[in-house]
Amino acid sequence: MEPWDQENQPLKGGYCMSCGYQLKGLQRTDKCPECGTPISESVRGRTLFERPRQYVETLWRGARLVNFGLIGMVVLTLLASYLDSSLL
Repeated sequence: MEPWDQENQPLKGGYCMSCGYQLKGLQRTDKCPECGTPISESVRGRTLFERPRQYVETLWRGARLVNFGLIGMVVLTLLASYLDSSLL
């Protein structure tokens, strides 16, 4: 089946991104029966470019904290192994 043919096929599963309604059996061109969100948005998904700037900045801040934590763990592990070997 070609990608452009999938537009006419009923969905085999998935949930509405807005309300969590089960979308199985609905067409991609329909709207969610529960909240009215276009199903094409839930199937396609949202990119970070479509998210509010504050949300993306919060993700970026969290990623930086994780990176600093990992770097700190590596530095402390190397420092501990160096101090342990120098005490012998």
